[in-house]
Amino acid sequence: MVSGDPCASKMRTHPEGRAMQIRSDTFSQLVKTVGFAERPTNRFLETYIPTMSFHLQYDDPDDDEKATSMTILLRCPKNSNSVTALIRIQFATMHCMAFISCCKQEDTEDLRRRCIRDADLLRLHPLYILATIYEHRYIQWTNWFSSIWRDVVEIETLTNMTHEQWKLDRVDPSRLQSLSKTDTLLTQLHATHLELCHCRTVMTYGGDFGTFSRDALAELEKGRRELGLRPLSARHRSGLEESMDAMKIRCGSVMERLSELKERLVGQITVSYNLIAQKDSKVNLTVAKLQFHDSRMLKGIAFLTLLFLPSTLVATLWTTNLFQISGDTNWHVYLVVSLLLTIFVFFCWGSYVRWSRQRQELHWPERATIDTIYLSNV
Repeated sequence: MVSGDPCASKMRTHPEGRAMQIRSDTFSQLVKTVGFAERPTNRFLETYIPTMSFHLQYDDPDDDEKATSMTILLRCPKNSNSVTALIRIQFATMHCMAFISCCKQEDTEDLRRRCIRDADLLRLHPLYILATIYEHRYIQWTNWFSSIWRDVVEIETLTNMTHEQWKLDRVDPSRLQSLSKTDTLLTQLHATHLELCHCRTVMTYGGDFGTFSRDALAELEKGRRELGLRPLSARHRSGLEESMDAMKIRCGSVMERLSELKERLVGQITVSYNLIAQKDSKVNLTVAKLQFHDSRMLKGIAFLTLLFLPSTLVATLWTTNLFQISGDTNWHVYLVVSLLLTIFVFFCWGSYVRWSRQRQELHWPERATIDTIYLSNV
């Protein structure tokens, strides 16, 4: 077992604290020497895409009908932390060569401990190595899933959009303050949704891994029967299949919970956007009320200006001595002229407002039609 990705130029492991490095050309020669299926293995090592496949090998040049060995290639994902395995099993002797690479040292150590623990089962049948990898990956997947689940429940608790018994008892105050900001909340919602989508993809791989393991077991036992060898006993085969099926069922349960969490998170996103839109609507309504208040004040000022401007104009003209009217006649003429001029100004103002309104109503259908045509063209 090594730490690192075999697709990289170097791989490292740390037995007893020391690092081991393998050059890419050396590793390629090692793969060829061990007898892995060369072309499928080279194609497998050229990509980082999670995959799993098995390939039958016909090593006997005199018999092209019966396979003598099997090469299993798989890369189990978890974000960028994958477990890569190249396994070759010889049908006649059940000898197995397994090259397992992990991106993290702790994963390598965990798989090594599991292999030591299950040494008797691995001696019984080499495909127990798939069950060991499956179990190790399932633990990693569920730990990842648990952290995402907590993020969803935390968001529901902070937004108060869940049942009381599902809320967290304690929430980090700094986290609470951070998610109280709209931008941070929306960013967290979308980030968690992205994690859920990726986790669902990985767990789909986990479910397929169980089916793949059973298919590989069936193909191996078929190859041994064709060679006239004694197949695995029903008891031991049942135990191996049950261990694979149990992990597959667990992955299915996680998949169902993932679907539920995804729907809950989508509901959170929808409600959050609606609440933000509702809050913006209230702000816009408040601004509109303030603008309406300002508009009423401006109308009042305009009305007072129109009311007193004519009399002010007449008074200014009267003080210029352009008109020589004596006695009470002067006062009466001033009032009549001011009143008539005020009425005339209000009449002009009303006529202009009415004309502007009618002109706007006449042009509105035309503008609406133009906008509709533009939007349809877009």
